[in-house]
Amino acid sequence: MFKRIVRSFAFVLLGFLLLAGISRVLLGSAFANLGFVYLNRSLQEHVPQQSNLTSANYWFLRAFVWDQRNIRTDYGLGQVWIMQGRYSEAVQVLERAVENRPSDVLMHLALGDAYNGVGDRDRAIGEWQKDEIKRVLYYRGQRYEKNKEWEKASYWYMAAMEVDPNWVTPCYSLGQVRRAQEMLPEALYYLLRASSLAPDDPSIHHQLGLIYMSQGKTVQTIEEFEQTLQLAPNDMWTTIYLASLYLGQGDLDRTTYYALRASAQSQYPRSHYVLGTVYRQQGSLGMAIAEFEEAVRLASWWNQSQEPRVSVDEMVQYHLALAQAYYDTDRVQEAITVYKAVLILDPQNAPAMVALQRLEGK
Repeated sequence: MFKRIVRSFAFVLLGFLLLAGISRVLLGSAFANLGFVYLNRSLQEHVPQQSNLTSANYWFLRAFVWDQRNIRTDYGLGQVWIMQGRYSEAVQVLERAVENRPSDVLMHLALGDAYNGVGDRDRAIGEWQKDEIKRVLYYRGQRYEKNKEWEKASYWYMAAMEVDPNWVTPCYSLGQVRRAQEMLPEALYYLLRASSLAPDDPSIHHQLGLIYMSQGKTVQTIEEFEQTLQLAPNDMWTTIYLASLYLGQGDLDRTTYYALRASAQSQYPRSHYVLGTVYRQQGSLGMAIAEFEEAVRLASWWNQSQEPRVSVDEMVQYHLALAQAYYDTDRVQEAITVYKAVLILDPQNAPAMVALQRLEGK
């Protein structure tokens, strides 16, 4: 009888212990979930609020007290401490998390961030080389680039390149960022590197052409734009650039070829302005006027419905060319009308003011 009572008591005690253990796990999990609510809020904020981080830290610590084996709690604490700049503490909990869940990509990403925070770049890169983490690094760069935070974008693009030196995408993006910063030698370096990794990518050749054009290197610009069109024959912007470049060099045959090709591809007005300039130089004023009129008409239409907008300076250029062509063919009243339109676009335009004083004084 006594043995039966003892056995029953042991079973009851065991039940209580089991319930207590289960309760600790459940409480730990519940507190961790609360921590993730505040952590996720912080992750969605461009500048995390300290109140959310403090609350997340509080609940993760409560979860840790109740269940020290919960890997999600270690991960959550690590993320919070990274965002608070407590990198050494983050390393400790995240190393434990990775040890217990070595196949979890997010754990390796976070541990890499913690190593990066304490200045251990080699170990950070080692963690980031797991699986598809490099794409997360690249997306971080994209997020900062979108907000025009150029240095932060560059930092993460470089990290992605360190993880995979043969990945062309972050290399190209870094070149774009440096170009936006007007750091042309660096932009050229990264875009040339991107071109070596992906020689058949027309967008890379186009960007190289833009940099060379900014540097006044006409020969190299034309080479890159020609290469772009070999790979992407319908690239309208490259075609227009080539027409303008050849016009500047006085090669009217190639100018005409590319301008006609561009006008067949789109309704952007510059190709008609270039054609008009060619016809004017060839003495065909009637044909020149027709092209200048089309350029002026299309510029107004384009700005109502298309992007990027035709700039005011470009619209003034079209109007001045048309007004001069009208004047040269004795269509004085039409020239006066167009010069007045120039002053609406640019009230201080000196050529239009001088021309109107001359024409209206007759």
